Amino acid sequence: MKAFEKLDVWSERNHSPWMDILRMILGVALIAKGFLFMSDITPLIKTLDLRFGISNTSIALFIGFIHLLAGFLILIGLATRMACLAVLPILFAAIFFVNIHVGVNVTELISSIVIFFLLIFFFLKGSGKFSVYYYVANSRRSREKHGVDGENIAAPLSAGFDHDGNFQ
Repeated sequence: MKAFEKLDVWSERNHSPWMDILRMILGVALIAKGFLFMSDITPLIKTLDLRFGISNTSIALFIGFIHLLAGFLILIGLATRMACLAVLPILFAAIFFVNIHVGVNVTELISSIVIFFLLIFFFLKGSGKFSVYYYVANSRRSREKHGVDGENIAAPLSAGFDHDGNFQ
């Protein structure tokens, strides 16, 4: 956990607003791709069958769902690193096993590569200042700094948690 805390501190010091906009664009792109997968699932099923020998509809739906969920989480800036980590293997397979060998158009390959590197970037960088994570983390720091304890208005919501936010 210490490594992620150090990464968060470094990220907060070296973060500019354009990175938040780029993170939001990445989230919208993943949501759009997820909707494309979900709206017409047959090309994805055919590709999975052709390249991997998997003709299971549930796996294709899972890929679409992961794109939708991870895109939403990246868009709002909540669990950004975990969302990036969830999509990275799917995009890795899409680049190296599907796009290069099947002969998909060059723009599809280039967009997959750009999104892959953006996912790696935001896995390392984190959410940024315009995110739900930043809001929640700073509100917790503010409560700790000003001495607000769990006995106030937030007591029913924080029942069962210690001062670090860990479940007891």
